[in-house]
Amino acid sequence: FFNDTATTEIYTLSLHDARPIVTEDIPVIDAAWAVGLDEGTERGINVRSVQWNVGRANDTASAETQLATPSGDDRILFQSADDLVFEFVNFNQDIDSGSGIGVFRGGSPVEAREIEDTNLAEAGLIDPDGNTDNFAIEATAYLAFTEAGIYTMGVNSDDGFRVTTGLFPTVEDGTLELGVFSGGRGASSDAFQSTFRMVVPEPGIYAFRFIGYEGGGGASMEWYSIDDGTPYLINDDAGIPAFVGRTRDPEPPVEIG
Repeated sequence: FFNDTATTEIYTLSLHDARPIVTEDIPVIDAAWAVGLDEGTERGINVRSVQWNVGRANDTASAETQLATPSGDDRILFQSADDLVFEFVNFNQDIDSGSGIGVFRGGSPVEAREIEDTNLAEAGLIDPDGNTDNFAIEATAYLAFTEAGIYTMGVNSDDGFRVTTGLFPTVEDGTLELGVFSGGRGASSDAFQSTFRMVVPEPGIYAFRFIGYEGGGGASMEWYSIDDGTPYLINDDAGIPAFVGRTRDPEPPVEIG
């Protein structure tokens, strides 16, 4: 899941046998992308969606193309409002709190988190008239890391996803890809499905972007952090707080030459 353009190595060595050193490359987020911890605005996560009336390849590149579809394109079946804000990325096409999909749901293995999934049509993210296929969702937020260190995130999704960070919550030159699953799959209901780690070099508020998408069949997505084995949805008070905006942008790097 890791982008290796900027990494740190973690070494593990047993003193009791002669097994080789194990190394792990973990992406390092640029400290220059942060603003101060007091510079976040309203709590929440910005979300938008695009749904087509035709099929597309069920992979991350095609979902990115779909999210970039200009308004008025003939392929657009449904497009969400521009000002949707949610507390969490915890979406499910079919709510079933007793045996529903995902780690975070009523009656889930994480008993402390009695969170109902958000039905996608009722939330204004897919066609309210019943077409549930071929959509992509983009969620952007400014995440507050109160301490420097190594953080673990996870995503359970049906189908794929991508998580990035950078100077802005967009994909451009210099954006760091942290986690991705490209393709179709069903979401796990009792395990952390895709996990990935990152180094946060300094406390601060950093711009993040999540995309999730579905080709056909079921659809769900959860974005969370993991602390000492316990998952917390992004923007949980006990996990990593999220803000819909920040009072200023970081200064872009100075081009020399």
